[in-house]
Amino acid sequence: MKNDSNIEIYRTNHNPFMILVIIYLVSLVFSMVPVMTDLKYIKYIVAILSPLFLLPGKVYFKFLDRYLLNNIILYTVIILISFLSIALREDFYQRFFEESVFILTPAIFTFFLFRYYNPERKDFYIKFLFWGISISYFILLFVYNIQGLNFIINPYDFLINKERSLVNTSHSFYFVFFVIYFFFKKNNRYLIFSLILFILSLKRVSLFGMIVVVVVYLLYKKKEFSEINYKVVLPAAIIINLILVFLIYNFALGNYDYLFSDYTGRFSDDVVSGRKGIYFVFFEKFDLTKLSLLGEGIGKVMDVISRYAGYKFNFHSDILKNYTEMGPVIFIVWIYFMYKINSRNLISLLYIIYINVLFISDNAFVYFDVLFLFYFFIGISQIEQSEQEEMANVETEMEQESENNYAKAE
Repeated sequence: MKNDSNIEIYRTNHNPFMILVIIYLVSLVFSMVPVMTDLKYIKYIVAILSPLFLLPGKVYFKFLDRYLLNNIILYTVIILISFLSIALREDFYQRFFEESVFILTPAIFTFFLFRYYNPERKDFYIKFLFWGISISYFILLFVYNIQGLNFIINPYDFLINKERSLVNTSHSFYFVFFVIYFFFKKNNRYLIFSLILFILSLKRVSLFGMIVVVVVYLLYKKKEFSEINYKVVLPAAIIINLILVFLIYNFALGNYDYLFSDYTGRFSDDVVSGRKGIYFVFFEKFDLTKLSLLGEGIGKVMDVISRYAGYKFNFHSDILKNYTEMGPVIFIVWIYFMYKINSRNLISLLYIIYINVLFISDNAFVYFDVLFLFYFFIGISQIEQSEQEEMANVETEMEQESENNYAKAE
């Protein structure tokens, strides 16, 4: 089947799609078993080699190609500009190449994965991913022999004193994507499942992200917006993220320590699980107010912290990290196009806002598993939006044809 619309569908065997998804899930499990952690990099190798999976008989979506390719182009350009900045300073370092791979491979992997996407099996794909990720979480609990649900018994202790609930895992990040999806699909059974697993794997930043998503959704529905107003969304996204840079930087300098001690009775670094100490290590070396327009270069923050501390530390704030590494101009360009490329309807906007919240105090920008789910669910929303537009166009054409026939009959 082939037409001139945004959607061109060819008969295809969906087995390559399932093979790639299974590889992703297997690498996710490996990343959690201490003796197998190095096998988590399988997904990066598969992503780099994924063009080899591009065989005849594909499912093809013109608009989806544009969406995924635009993401790949955006980050390729950012990486090239960063490389130019590093080259001008003659300051090459290994972490630049590592993080460049981490940033690009999720989009590349998803791009070739969708070459085998069969829209008739969408529900099966989503549920297979959901149960695969859920099983990986239960494997993690088994491996670490976790006991007790202290965050439910004492929620204040969790919010103030701890960063995570049962175990150190990113699964809470994953389950929010499913919560949003199943909510919009009105699939109450799977919505409850995903909410339960979200709570069990809860992390504070994902909880905050969920709250922000709910607030934006309610405001959107209250105003009854029919489409994304880019004249409001894009400037707001840029301004809010620049404000976040200012706030996090001042927090790193200790300018808000008195607020933590006054309202929680604890040191600020204790409340944020040692993040302030990590920020301090970097900003002992760099003055953010003297940052060059092209930034310090991708991966520079972790490179500096690792050399200073003697081993690798994640920075735990992609917002501040990307501002430092990209520079103010490219940072603004990144925020602008991240929202412009990926937001096509309400659900895709909520996905973007959610991952933007994760960027505040975590390292999701270089997490393959989080970024893959981000691209995957936005891809699904883009497909559904295009299908709806196609149906609306067909209905309009049929109405016009009916009116024309009626006029001729008269």
